[in-house]
Amino acid sequence: MRKLFTLLVGLLLLSGALTAQAPAGSGSLRADVPTGGFGYALRTPTDTTGVGEGNKYMVALIELPPMGGNVLRGISFCTRFDDALKGGAVIIAEANGKILYKQAANITAGWNKVSLADPFTLKANTTYLVGYETKCGLGNKLYTAAFDGAPNEEQAPEATWVSYSAAEYREGDQIQFLQQLAGKKGPFNKMNVGNLMIFADIEDTSHPLENAFYPYSARFEGDKFLAADASVNVLISGRNLSSGNKALTELSVSYEMGMDAALTARAVPTTDGTLAPSVAGDVAFKVQTPSDGFGRLSVSVQQVNGTANIFAHKPVVALYTIQGSSQGIPRENILIEHFTTEECGNCPTADPKIEQMMEQLKEEGVQVNYIAHHSGYKTDRYTLTQDKEIMPYLYMANGGFAPAVGYDRRLFSGEDRILLSANLIDLTAYGRRAREFAQMIHIDALEVSSQATEGGENVTATLTGKMVGPFNTDNLFAEMVITEDDIHSTTQGGVQPWGSDYVHNGVPRLYLTPTGGTRVAIQDDGTFSVTATGFMLNVFGYKKENLKVVALVCNGLTGEDPAERFVHASCTAPFGGSYNRIDTPLKDLNIGVRNGYLQLDGAFAAVQVYNVSGALVSTSAQTQLGRGLYIVRVLLPDASTRVAKVLVP
Repeated sequence: MRKLFTLLVGLLLLSGALTAQAPAGSGSLRADVPTGGFGYALRTPTDTTGVGEGNKYMVALIELPPMGGNVLRGISFCTRFDDALKGGAVIIAEANGKILYKQAANITAGWNKVSLADPFTLKANTTYLVGYETKCGLGNKLYTAAFDGAPNEEQAPEATWVSYSAAEYREGDQIQFLQQLAGKKGPFNKMNVGNLMIFADIEDTSHPLENAFYPYSARFEGDKFLAADASVNVLISGRNLSSGNKALTELSVSYEMGMDAALTARAVPTTDGTLAPSVAGDVAFKVQTPSDGFGRLSVSVQQVNGTANIFAHKPVVALYTIQGSSQGIPRENILIEHFTTEECGNCPTADPKIEQMMEQLKEEGVQVNYIAHHSGYKTDRYTLTQDKEIMPYLYMANGGFAPAVGYDRRLFSGEDRILLSANLIDLTAYGRRAREFAQMIHIDALEVSSQATEGGENVTATLTGKMVGPFNTDNLFAEMVITEDDIHSTTQGGVQPWGSDYVHNGVPRLYLTPTGGTRVAIQDDGTFSVTATGFMLNVFGYKKENLKVVALVCNGLTGEDPAERFVHASCTAPFGGSYNRIDTPLKDLNIGVRNGYLQLDGAFAAVQVYNVSGALVSTSAQTQLGRGLYIVRVLLPDASTRVAKVLVP
């Protein structure tokens, strides 16, 4: 993963040298352009982008969806920099990367067309990877594999795979470190390298390729804020990948909207009712909107021109909100994820802005939960593996490195990134924008227990909660991480004078769940419970009183649409303690505040004052409270209870 990330950063830095540049040596990118064959790339792109790694063998492959009974007779592909290429071969592999067939080929710059000495029969219900292997050069000539530079909305990221190695592979070998290079589904979003310029020459004996539609994305026509109980158009963007000259005129789709059961509908191209071969465009169908709530529409194209679509297994998603929805609850909490490292000399300058923003949100009644991932600009002694693994899914290539901040992993309207530069934006303004999203998940409690043992502590954390509005829960996960505050350091970059004492807060010490979290199963009554365990090694010399557990319920990190990776709810509990949200319905109670003291009208038996994190602050009305929002529970003489929120200015 680190190797791939370095490569792609290099692509950004050298974009002027990589795009719109003719290949060196003999051949032309537009020579012998294949007129047939199955592939995802544009056949005559305006510009191409090169990808590679210096002096390494590169395997470049595209995915063949199941099309049993057909025969693969050859492969056409485009490469760059003729004088850098050394040797070469075409490859057919299983979906897991095991090489089934390898044939030597004399690869040159431009289009290469290789016929298989032994035509390969494709098995039913089997996915294959096909492409080539060659050795990259050095300098700019390392960017060997040609991509079509298609815009992000016309990329097929899950169909593009690359791998690098120090030696050639042999037939029967397992290709190592096979990675999806770019696109919405992978962590390195919006790289816009496009699609690998590879086409498979397939004898379509069983005819699945006669009608094939590859969907890129789905959206509601007009706006994702939809009228209730209305008939609206859904547009699916995709490309006609049918062989020959087959135009698409009618499609059948299967879709799920919100929590409803799957339905089917007829879809037609929006361009005069037809979509020509190799052309990208939209197809439209109608859905009936629900009366309330928000969620997502998941749709797949099952049939094209009356026959099965080979891409029926690939759903696309559109988010929606019904106008005036009363579902959900006002946002109670926000997760702030801060990316920083000791190697980052600019990071300390962002600290005052982050602290001010967090204090402002707390004063406005929001519980702020905080994690400081030591990743984004090199690494340091506090960096954990999961910090490095999470960052690329939020970074999305166009955001800043450290110092960067994310709010509930939200992709804000008008932004093309989840992580925002902490030194270049109004952090408080974005925090308030994050408050505008209603919560559909309510966290009841986070219980943390620990048991000391030799070398550390066994930790168990249990998170419970419930749904408070309808949405699709297929992609719901819980993450839990132990963090430490008040870590003193003298090696933070950018602190003057050098060696001055600097304090780190919210530093992850142990992830109790895997990267991306543990799947959440919603019960029939809408509740959920997730338990995570881990062993906290006593190698950091941590202080237990400075440890916390931060928990969040979120959509999966690897979802195709970055806008769907957001956090539903989060909370923080002390190490070995608990977070409990008061869930008694709020009722009117005449409570005033003067100079920080509660003013209660009438007789009462007892009072309890909690902060917005659920921690008990006082059991007396005579306690002077600091600025902030509090929840006051009053026991009246008749044994009834009243609860109210009180703001101390």
